Order: sequence, then structure tokens, then C-alpha cells
Amino acid sequence: ILHPITAFTCPGPIGSLDGGREFVDWMCETGLEIWQILPICPSDSFGSPYSSWSALSGDPTLVGLRWLNGMKLLELPESRPLEKVDYTKARTEKLTQVMQAAERLLDDPNHWLYADLQDFMQTETWAHEAALFRAIWRQQDNRPWWEWPADLRDKDRNAISQFSTRFERKIKSWQTALFLFERQWQALRNYANSRGIKIVGDMPIYVARNSVDVWAHRDLFQLDKDGQPSAVAGVPPDAYSDDGQLWGNPLFDWTAMRTDGYKWWIQRVKRSIVHCDVLRIDHFVGFSRYWRVPADAENAQGGVWTPGPGRDVFDAIRAELGHLPVIVEDLGQVDQGTHDLRDALELPGMRVLQFGFDGDENNLHNPKQYPPRCIAYTSTHDSPTAAGWWSALSEDHRNWLGFGSNPADASDRMVQEVFQSQASWAIVP
Repeated sequence: ILHPITAFTCPGPIGSLDGGREFVDWMCETGLEIWQILPICPSDSFGSPYSSWSALSGDPTLVGLRWLNGMKLLELPESRPLEKVDYTKARTEKLTQVMQAAERLLDDPNHWLYADLQDFMQTETWAHEAALFRAIWRQQDNRPWWEWPADLRDKDRNAISQFSTRFERKIKSWQTALFLFERQWQALRNYANSRGIKIVGDMPIYVARNSVDVWAHRDLFQLDKDGQPSAVAGVPPDAYSDDGQLWGNPLFDWTAMRTDGYKWWIQRVKRSIVHCDVLRIDHFVGFSRYWRVPADAENAQGGVWTPGPGRDVFDAIRAELGHLPVIVEDLGQVDQGTHDLRDALELPGMRVLQFGFDGDENNLHNPKQYPPRCIAYTSTHDSPTAAGWWSALSEDHRNWLGFGSNPADASDRMVQEVFQSQASWAIVP
């Protein structure tokens, strides 16, 4: 099953890790063994974790208020679970509560988590870097890093040292919030594993331009000396959009990354597999070729396909971390080079039932065509629900499919189709 943490029913404006154990227990009762999540890094202002300002961090707004109460770090007020998520309240009201709990722990050397927190601060350098970035960002009135004073923008050693001393409390408070997420997440993951549940994580290929990842490693992205991009990421026009999709993310400088031994990617994957048993890599096509759009373009139409790094980056990751359990998202305008790269690395791709019924028996998304080495889905988090997809079809198309006469029956049939296919795994949103 694919189920984001934010959809759990528990106190607070969005679902949190508080709902995890109950969900794992339900999975065990139903016989499900695989839980796929969406990215758990901090989201952007729209609530999307696919454009995070810190790719290596967990999201403190996902920490459970009940759990903080049980840790003696927060008095939990009476609150009823909401029927719909409220990401604005999560970034304001809830985050304030989490930060209060973090500061209480930071000020209590006698708390049973305090020694582990000190160890976390000493060893997890990514957390300090993220906390430093966030503190500067806030102190600069939420302006993006390329608009900061030059000494902070360019990470001048003296300027960073002075800032770190002046705002030490804010930096350590955010580090503590990150620690609380890691602590509760690992407890949930251990519980899921103890009950036979595998967790599939999700790693977007690109990172946000206004992120600690880009600020701290500008030389690894296609940016000029002032942090301005000459081109940005996107995808070309397709059946969903005449203009394509202009994502705007900075593009990787694959030559610089190769020279560096792909250390940034190795660290990123290493952090990702701390959180999950299997890792889904989003937009796998970008490693074979990527759509390079001029930075001043109004849409993605004028982009060009540009060769990616191929298997070099994966060979470097495997040399450092070993052969990892990975799923690749190989959807969209995928060329033969992408298929060849996927197969050369012996990685399973994705098959989506909704894409498979266009009358072509050889359509690779038709359940009859699924190879054993693939992961089958009824739909993805980007596409309509099974019921919504079926309801939008013409009456002739529905009759041709023969999936039933109403959305509920059609949904059941779609689940049966992927569960009975030859795919190694089947995952249902």
C-alpha cells in the first residue's frame, strides 16, 4: 500500500508519526507486507516534499504530539483530528509546539534523551548544516540564499562563525527538532520491521534551488558565481501538458560530480536508506538524459535533451554502499537508453495499470505484459484515483474494459489485476 504519513488520523493539522503503529497493525491484519511512503523531508510552502529545502532532513512537522507528550516534552491540549490536512497550520501552530518540545529537551540535561541528543549533534553534520541554513534564512526575512549578503551567500568562514555564535540557540533548537523526528521515525520503522513490514522510501531526483543542498554545494550545480542558473529542470510537452512542465530546479553539474567521486549522491542515498528498507528513485530518466530548459523560459517547450551520467553514479554508490534495494520510477517520456540503463543495473521499474488500456495488447503497462522484475501499481500519487479514472472514461471505454458498472467495483477489479499479475510486488495507493 502507498500511504503518506500526512494522511494518518491523529491529533494536529496533518497526519503524523503518531498514527504509524496503528497503521502497521492494520497492515498485518490485512496481510499487506509493503508500505510505500512519500518523501519525509520538509515540504515547500505548498506542502510538497518534492521541492524540499533540505533533502537530508526529516520533517519536524511530522513528529507526533502524543509521542512528545509521552516523552514528557509537551503538554498535549485536547484536540480533535481534522478531516482534511492543513499545511499552513502545520508550519505555524504545530511547528511551534514541536519547537517548544525541542527547547525543553535542549534545556534538560537530566532527560533520558539528552545524552543521545548530544551524540546526534556531534555526529550528524548534515543536521547542523540544515539548521544553520534555516537560521540564516529566517534572519534574512525568508529571502532566498542568492539574495543574502555576499559573505553569507558565499559561506565566508568568518561570517559563518560569527553568525553561528550569535544564533547558536536557534541552530541547536532546530537540530533538536530534527533529532526528535529521527528518534520517533526509527522507533516506528523498527516496529514495522518487527512485524514483517518493509518500508519503501521515496527520493526525488532534484532538489530545490533555495535549499541547503544547493547553498552548501554550489559547485555541483549548473550555477554562475552569483548562484544564478543558466538552465533549469523540467520535462517536455506530453499528453498531459502542451507546454511541458517547467520545474525550475537547478540542474546537476555531472562533470563536477564525477570529478568529486559523486560524494554528494553517496551521502544522499546513505541518508535515505537510514529511513527505509527499499528506496524508490524518482524521475530515473534524468540519469540517462535530462530536459534542459533555458532559465528565462516561460514554459518547458524550448528545452533540449541532454545526456545524463548513465551508470557512473550508480557504480560509485554501489562501490561505497554495496548493492542496494532500489526501485526506479521509469515513467513519462522514457527512451531506450533509460530502459537499457535500468536493465543493466538490474533494477525493477514501475508499471501503472491506468496507462495500460489503450487497446494495444503490447502496451507495457497492460497487466498481461508485466515482467517479474517490476512493481505494479493501479495508479500513482500523481494520477487520478482508481474510481476517479474509471468515472472519467467514456461509456464505450468502460464497457470495453468490463471492470464493472460502478466506481467501487472497477476499483476492486483494478486491485485484483495488479495483485494477480506477474510483477514481483503490487502497490495500491
